[in-house]
Amino acid sequence: SMTIVFFVGLMDDVINLKWSRKIILELIAAFLAVFVAHVRITTFHGLFGVGQLPEWFSICFSMFVCVALVNSFNLLDGIDGLASGMAIFISAAFGFWIYRLGFFNYAILSLTLTGGLIPFFVFNVFGKKNKIFMGDCGSLLLGFLFSILAMKILCCEVSPNNALYMKSLPIVVMGVMIMPIIDTIRVFSYRIIRGKSPFSADRTHLHHVLLDLGLNHLQASVAIIVINITLALITFLLRDLNPELLLVILIAMSLTISMI
Repeated sequence: SMTIVFFVGLMDDVINLKWSRKIILELIAAFLAVFVAHVRITTFHGLFGVGQLPEWFSICFSMFVCVALVNSFNLLDGIDGLASGMAIFISAAFGFWIYRLGFFNYAILSLTLTGGLIPFFVFNVFGKKNKIFMGDCGSLLLGFLFSILAMKILCCEVSPNNALYMKSLPIVVMGVMIMPIIDTIRVFSYRIIRGKSPFSADRTHLHHVLLDLGLNHLQASVAIIVINITLALITFLLRDLNPELLLVILIAMSLTISMI
C-alpha cells in the first residue's frame, strides 16, 4: 500500500495526475491496507451511541478515512515547514501512544518517521545552499501512514479500569490531527458553496491566509502547529467527557480559530 501511495505522489510530482486518477489509486492502496492487512476501524467506541461496526461499513468507512487523511496532508503541504513540522508532532504523539498500547512494531515505524522528519524540517525551512522539498510524494505518504496509525489506535479495546482508557477515544485521535482535517473541510466547503470543484486550486487555506496577512513561512507554520498542539492537549485533558460533546467543542474551537 505504501509503495502504491509513494508512486502516486511521484507521478503527480512529475506529470501532474488528474485528481480522479489519484483518488482511484489511493482507494486501491486503502483497500489493500484495510481489507487485506485488516487495519481498520471496527468500533466507534460509543460515539453517537455506536459500538461495534458491521464488517462492510467498517471496511468502507476505514477506506474513506484513509483517503481523506491522505489528501488532507497533501493539501497541508503548501509552505516550508508546515507539513513536516505538523508530522513531527503527530508521529511522535502516535508513536508514544502506540508504544504504551503495546504495538511495538508500529511504534518503531512512527518514531523512526519522527527522527527522519526532524532533519528534513531543518533543511526544508532553513536550507539555503542545500534545500529540500517534500512534494506530493512525501505528503501523500505521511497522510497514509497517519491514517494507518490512527486506525491501529482506534481498533484497540481498552478496559475502563486501565490507565490508558479514554471515554472519547475517537475524538482524542481526531484532535491530534485536527488542523489538517478542519482546514480541508473548511476549504472544500467554501469551494463547493462557490460552485467550484473541491479539488480546484486557490489561496483559501489557512497557511495562505496567514502569508497574505504578512507572516513568513516559518511564522505561519509555527502558528498553525502550535494551534494544533494546543487543541490536541485540550482534547486529551477532556478525554473522559461525553464524546459527542467533546466533538462539538473540538470542531467549534478549531473552526472559530480558522475563521478568525
